[in-house]
Amino acid sequence: MPYKTLLPAPDTSGDPGGKDQDTRVARRRRANRPNACENCRLKKARCDGKRPSCSRCEKWGTTCVYSVDHLGNVERELREHRDILEFLLSLPEDEALAAHRQLRSTSNLSDALSSLQGSMHGRLQPSGIRTAQAMSPPTSSSLEFELTVRHGMAYPTLFPLDLPTLSADPRLRPVQRSSQGLLLDESSPSDTMSPSTSSSNDQSVPTPSTQSLERPRIKQEEDVAGPHPEKYCDERLHQLQIGYWTGVSIDDEVAASAISLYLQGNHSIFGLFDPDLFIHDLVHRKHQYCSPFLVNALLAHACQAYSVIDEAVGALSQDFMRDAGVLWRAERSSDSLVNVAAILMLSVSCHLEQSSVSSNDLLDDGRAMAERLKLFGIPHTPENAASFDSLSPDTKRAMAHTAWGAYSYLTILLHVAITHLFHTFIMDPSNQNLNPALLKSPKAALRASTNQLQRLILISRLYHPHAHSLSVLSSAVVHVSNTIIRDAALRNHYIQAPSLGKKHRRRGSNEEAHWHFYFLVCLAACQDLGACFPVCEPIGKGLLAMAMRDGSMTAAEANKLMRALEAPKQVVPPSKDESGTFGSWVLDFDLEAAKPGDGHIRNLAAQFEELSMHNEFTEGGDFVVE
Repeated sequence: MPYKTLLPAPDTSGDPGGKDQDTRVARRRRANRPNACENCRLKKARCDGKRPSCSRCEKWGTTCVYSVDHLGNVERELREHRDILEFLLSLPEDEALAAHRQLRSTSNLSDALSSLQGSMHGRLQPSGIRTAQAMSPPTSSSLEFELTVRHGMAYPTLFPLDLPTLSADPRLRPVQRSSQGLLLDESSPSDTMSPSTSSSNDQSVPTPSTQSLERPRIKQEEDVAGPHPEKYCDERLHQLQIGYWTGVSIDDEVAASAISLYLQGNHSIFGLFDPDLFIHDLVHRKHQYCSPFLVNALLAHACQAYSVIDEAVGALSQDFMRDAGVLWRAERSSDSLVNVAAILMLSVSCHLEQSSVSSNDLLDDGRAMAERLKLFGIPHTPENAASFDSLSPDTKRAMAHTAWGAYSYLTILLHVAITHLFHTFIMDPSNQNLNPALLKSPKAALRASTNQLQRLILISRLYHPHAHSLSVLSSAVVHVSNTIIRDAALRNHYIQAPSLGKKHRRRGSNEEAHWHFYFLVCLAACQDLGACFPVCEPIGKGLLAMAMRDGSMTAAEANKLMRALEAPKQVVPPSKDESGTFGSWVLDFDLEAAKPGDGHIRNLAAQFEELSMHNEFTEGGDFVVE
């Protein structure tokens, strides 16, 4: 059988001359493709380099992974770091510090550098900003949206409210009640004792804008007739002997109840001291985390809140403030955590009460002492951190409470300050000749802070039953009321129909419902503040006079609300003079700027009857200033 002729075997003698050149070329290893994925490299298959998955990996159904160019990444990071360093060196010192803070707050240095250099990064394009604004809850201006994005703590997102549902809640409007109609059990002081209104406490459902801010509920007093020693927030208060700490005559049970009421309510807002350490030293007569100064300052504020339960106890607030003022003068030169807490607590008490010391002086004194104790206002250095770490756990707790409490109280009136500064841009005759574009930003800043204050007042009414004893709430109420009353007056002016010779009112419009809702909320807050601070009693009357004067409210509605604001009183303490210095408070900022003295509380409250009587002779019941 003939066999097929075979080719000769390759030469294995090692002679290079015997190798075939074509064979050597065919056997040369194929170089790895630089863009081949890992699967194609292992299987020695041709990879087309498609991203994110090559064709072969898609066919095989495997995950396509490309090797990382580590050297290229290192070179790119070094270039970014060099660019950042050169950029920081080219800026002035203050701008360099601001840029450094922005760089520390991001994990993507390339995006941050693009933003700092003014580059139109994809996430900062105008189209992207407009899209984000359209998807977010509505804001009054682009400035408010920017503040919400950049400063979420000071300008949290405000979700729309269901005003018709909320308007039915008696806590959000003034209601007529008895002299003991302030409830402290699961309700705001605006609720009455009647069954028809007490059931409304179960009707309030947290709105999307307030769910994140709602605090865990604390069991409150069920009966408002007097102290309940068996229901203190801390069992150790049964051991309290208050005579050791103060010379003011007060029963141990009443003092313990007032302190317990404060710790259950307003302490969550101020938090100037650690309550556990304070109560321990209070009942064991120790002076490390408690002092006569702090006890007198605390009781001065606690008795103000307790006056809704026992008005005679509220009268003791002046005595505690007097003794605390004496102790302040003696202790202000001694820097300590207890003194910082006591000074700022006394400032809280003096905010709406007559006192021999100024609340602002106490604020300045407390801030200066806190800075000397390095609670805030100092750079974060390894030395300062090591000094803090060397402290005992209890001292760290006390320092943290006082530091955050002091900082919070010193900045609690941020939006009030902004509103006060920019309020003049709403209605200032000297601004009429200015370019409207120049006033756009101030008005937007004012509106953003006013919206935040409105929501804070609303949250305090719904979720903080003891808000009636927060003196700082009065500042928010006054500034919000001024703004919304002026806005309503301007809307009435702009839609005036000259051909009809009178104003055409848009009853039922969204703007009308919005301002009317928040105006009633402010009146309800004034009603409850007046239970603790007599100076706040005429505020509601003055606000109603302003609304009637500007044509924003009819006399019939104002008189109806006034009857709800007025309630029978138990006893009027003789030490509180409503017509004295506190009657000179400014309520109408615009009127005070035009005619100094006419914008005071007592003057506006006195105008209510005059405006009501004059309103009876005007057309349609509206008081119109031509």
